[in-house]
Amino acid sequence: MNGLFRPIDTTNGLKLLGERNSGTNLLTGLLTQVPNLKLFPSTPLLRQRDMPLYRRPWTAPLVYKAAHEATLDDWHLRDLPQTGGWKHAAPDAAFLKQFLEEFTPAVLIILRHPAVWLRSMHRNPFHALNPVPRDFSKFIRQEWLCVGRDSLERRILPNLPHLQAAKANAYSNLLSQYPNSSLIRYEDLASDPTGTLAKIGVALPPRTELPGNDARGFARRQSSGTDYAAAARQARFDLLSPADAAFTREAQADSPLSAIYQT
Repeated sequence: MNGLFRPIDTTNGLKLLGERNSGTNLLTGLLTQVPNLKLFPSTPLLRQRDMPLYRRPWTAPLVYKAAHEATLDDWHLRDLPQTGGWKHAAPDAAFLKQFLEEFTPAVLIILRHPAVWLRSMHRNPFHALNPVPRDFSKFIRQEWLCVGRDSLERRILPNLPHLQAAKANAYSNLLSQYPNSSLIRYEDLASDPTGTLAKIGVALPPRTELPGNDARGFARRQSSGTDYAAAARQARFDLLSPADAAFTREAQADSPLSAIYQT
């Protein structure tokens, strides 16, 4: 994929993009430590205190999943011209015209190994609109319903590996069209955060360390002493069953993921 480790100019700020469960929170935590770096924020989470302002009755987003997601879809469109919107969205023509052409920031994209990403999505299926099967093999094979702010042409995809592939294709298009953009892999960041970001021209302060626990707030209660480097070294397709690995590879064969993650 074009743009892997390409140096970027962050003079006008930086917008981070990446699929959910791909390390965006970990990367954000590191980038916020860089002096004088302006980070364009993602669309905020929908909190209970915000609900009365956007939906009636105020309990609707709690009770009805679709109402919750529709509110976040609205917020993405609201924020797109000022911040670039939802960090997990596919960069589309509106992202380029309404945001990039206006602010000309750097764009940094992060990808994660498909096998590890699928496992993480099964544990934490953020914004899944379909019921989530307990069985992993069934989960990755069932249709995936996209939320509006995924910003993909199709709202119904054959399966979850196709979602990651569709996002990767959108990232590839942006990397080809917008020179001030770069791509990194989660596995490189977790193994060597300082060296990985130095390749793209972003200097972390001396002695910057990865967090001791999972960088995602919801996960701090779940684990402690996260070894990011050790987990990154285990990222490979044989974490899946042979059938699941073959299914994933076939679903993503026409995306840049097949070249970036070969083992």
